[in-house]
Amino acid sequence: MDYNKKVDVHAHLLTPAYVEYLDKYEGPNPDNFPTPEWNVKSHLRLMDDLGVAFSVMSVSSPHMIHCRPEERLDYVRRMNDEALDLIADHSNRLGLFATLPLPDVDNACAFAEEYLNRPGVFGIGVMTNYDGLYLGSEKLEPLMKALDKRHAVVCVHPAMPAVLPGDAVQDMPIPIMDFLMDTTRAFTNMVWHDTFVNYPNIRWIWPHGSSFMTILSDRFASFAVQAKLKMHNTNNLDYFGALQNCYFDCAGFSEPKQLACMKLDIPTSHFLYGSDCPYTPSFACVALAGMLEHTDKLTAKEKQAMFTDNAIDLFPQLEDVLDGKKAAAGSNGRGRHAAARKRAFLGKAMSLFNQRNRV
Repeated sequence: MDYNKKVDVHAHLLTPAYVEYLDKYEGPNPDNFPTPEWNVKSHLRLMDDLGVAFSVMSVSSPHMIHCRPEERLDYVRRMNDEALDLIADHSNRLGLFATLPLPDVDNACAFAEEYLNRPGVFGIGVMTNYDGLYLGSEKLEPLMKALDKRHAVVCVHPAMPAVLPGDAVQDMPIPIMDFLMDTTRAFTNMVWHDTFVNYPNIRWIWPHGSSFMTILSDRFASFAVQAKLKMHNTNNLDYFGALQNCYFDCAGFSEPKQLACMKLDIPTSHFLYGSDCPYTPSFACVALAGMLEHTDKLTAKEKQAMFTDNAIDLFPQLEDVLDGKKAAAGSNGRGRHAAARKRAFLGKAMSLFNQRNRV
């Protein structure tokens, strides 16, 4: 079965304002990881290779925490506006999760209200933490109330923890391990403080195949019982309920292991597709998409839901955009070229990934 109407909810863009911030405050290797090149033309080309019909883009880590607050306001506004200018020329293929000037909560509320009314904005993009201010903190309550009132879709992306432990793997790129840890930490903090219960109208998208959440869920549930009995914690502490009500993209290495764990705790109606481009190289994006297309852990119907249908449930406006749309590469000959590139990418990538099984 061909899956040529994928909706990618985990794709990144680098606007001139964001690149300016990175160059000025973060250097060439923020998060100990090189910043990739990006432009809209190459992004659309990769979408064709992946069979992606629509891509909702966001800014990746790091956030603008190292500049002055007034600079941050300027950067965030410029980034959002630059992104929307690009999207306006490709509104049938591109959308945006708008960025907020956190940890400035008051201005974040104002920006959320403003940009959720802008054409091309599908929701809000947030980081797991802002220099140690984590999702789930009571300091973010005004923003949670504003987003809940708007029934907003909020897409979460991991960030570097404010403090790393000692000198352990200090030179290792943060995305390898700490991104997954920080995503799990933020989600767990929100469960512990009943954020999901108190703000049920926010629709959350979490990245990277639920990170370590489905590994932690049973352990947390056991300790939650003790917390209620011995610590007299009156919160719900409902980890399983939070997992069942959030959405999760399958960006990264959801295969060959994570999908099986995800299915134990999360309904497949809440699985979404994500490429994580351009931070994931093109050949790896194609290979990872191919692994999802061919996995035996999902039925054809569940794959169709993950790649397309669940996103339409979350973003009903996409139904008209995708209705009748041909394969993302179109019918003007680009489809054959995209298929050839995909085969070449997939062959290269699988030869690398298969090295894991070699002695």
